Amino acid sequence: MNANQWNILNNFPSTPRSHAIAFSIPPYGYIGTGIRSANNYFRDFYRMDLSTGNWTTATAMPGNSRKVLLRL
Repeated sequence: MNANQWNILNNFPSTPRSHAIAFSIPPYGYIGTGIRSANNYFRDFYRMDLSTGNWTTATAMPGNSRKVLLRL
């Protein structure tokens, strides 16, 4: 990938959501949890290989579904 341009990658493979959390630990990017509607929270997680743009299902967050992450 060229560092001076945007590249289109594969679409997120799950339900659209807001308040998801995302982070990267190269060579992967991760996104998960979040909320779809008032009572529809997620605990799933997905991993993208940043070199290929391919998504795989990652281990879900343990415990209850959630929408916010606090990092100190």
